[in-house]
Amino acid sequence: MKKHLILILFIFLLTSCLQSQNIPPNVNFFEPISLSQGKMTQVNGQWIIYEEGAEMEFEVNGECLFNQEAHPCMWHGFILEYNYTGNEVDVECKSSRDVSVNVGTSFDLIEENAFTDTYTIKLSGSENVFVSNQFITEDPNLDEDIDRIQSATICEVDGVRAFAFEQIFVFRPDQ
Repeated sequence: MKKHLILILFIFLLTSCLQSQNIPPNVNFFEPISLSQGKMTQVNGQWIIYEEGAEMEFEVNGECLFNQEAHPCMWHGFILEYNYTGNEVDVECKSSRDVSVNVGTSFDLIEENAFTDTYTIKLSGSENVFVSNQFITEDPNLDEDIDRIQSATICEVDGVRAFAFEQIFVFRPDQ
């Protein structure tokens, strides 16, 4: 009986100590669960990865609007599954490449000949899945000696690294 009483007392003291730590009850917690990436396409209005992998051979798989002009392009991107205990969280991402490229959106050219770019992803705690469809176009100004572009992206929440990924785009001479 004394052993059971001592064990119960120990468990009570342990849980009391854990509960008394200075962790505010309203702290939001972001946890990435999985990240998959690769070539993407739309099926029934949903973006899906049809060829998963970090190394992607460039192939035209659609048309994209870049800086208000239509271009043949390759759609690619990533799908992030996550847990978040708050309402919304800003994920700050920085991408770096070994080759300079033009960075922009469908509507704007953000920067020419950039080796790095930054962007913010706004995530909702109620959704738990984020799909980032992106594209790369054939660049007629790309040096003919370049057969690949390597990219590394690091994403942070509140200045703390949350997740990272790398991509390699391979260009064949016959393209």
